Amino acid sequence: MRRHLLFAFLIASLNCAQAANPFSEIMKGVKSSLAGTNVVIGTVEVMSPFPGIVTCFRDTPGGAISRRPIQSLTEAEGFPSLIATRDGVVTTGQCAELQKKGLLVPPGGTSAGAAGGSALPYRSIRDTELNGFFERHPQPGGGKWVEWPRVAITLTDAPAWGRDKQNVHQFKFPSAGCWTFRARIWESEKKSRDIAPFQYCTSPPLTKHGGDSEMVYQVWSGIVGGSSGLTSTNAKSSSGIQRTEGPLWPDTPLPVGTRAGQAFVNQATFNGMILYMVMYDTGIDFNLQDHRAWVNVPESMMRP
Repeated sequence: MRRHLLFAFLIASLNCAQAANPFSEIMKGVKSSLAGTNVVIGTVEVMSPFPGIVTCFRDTPGGAISRRPIQSLTEAEGFPSLIATRDGVVTTGQCAELQKKGLLVPPGGTSAGAAGGSALPYRSIRDTELNGFFERHPQPGGGKWVEWPRVAITLTDAPAWGRDKQNVHQFKFPSAGCWTFRARIWESEKKSRDIAPFQYCTSPPLTKHGGDSEMVYQVWSGIVGGSSGLTSTNAKSSSGIQRTEGPLWPDTPLPVGTRAGQAFVNQATFNGMILYMVMYDTGIDFNLQDHRAWVNVPESMMRP
């Protein structure tokens, strides 16, 4: 009898402890809040509490702020109670309030200045093997030349305002947006592999690389001089004005000249600056006639 009473007392004590300890209820709430955090219902560009993006997930009452698009609450830098959008609208960070005011851009949707591909999980070129790729595969020098590996980079999405001229003194983006790329690495004429899509976004802000590399880049890319300077040594491996994803490289690293609008790729525009940033991050040497990396831009995107 005493054993049964003791057992009943222990059960009662355990139940009382659970009722008195809110930890289990808190965990239930957390699990409920985190359910479906990989499902984005919309984003909004903000200027405060810092320039960035507030992302609203399914089943979460408040938005998660970060400096770039995210796909999980674990990537958030904070959960603001009050925000100010880039258009100057001040509101709470509650997703219901953002939806009510029509501020959220749904996945796959577009807003003023936002690229259509911005709903993709953010993945910078610096998150891929292209970052510093040609620093790991440089030209040997000493009169020697290697033709492999090669990298074909294709722009697939860009903000509508990318053609706008830069503010050369402040390099200030007129709005928020992302440029989306895909790439293919060629190890030989017959062996290649694809790089998953990556992006360059206006958040975090980009910074110009210093030195005289910008002019060297323009000569290397064909923007200045009207020629890529292909030598007889490597011209035989060129597809000429036909731009493909390889294995042959085109006659110019960028689509310039009479067949493409230089207003699109010139560094005076935001598009051109982004292309420069991408090529710079590959580690290709602008001082050499090294054309193992090139950029393709769909003709439809280059038309005014």
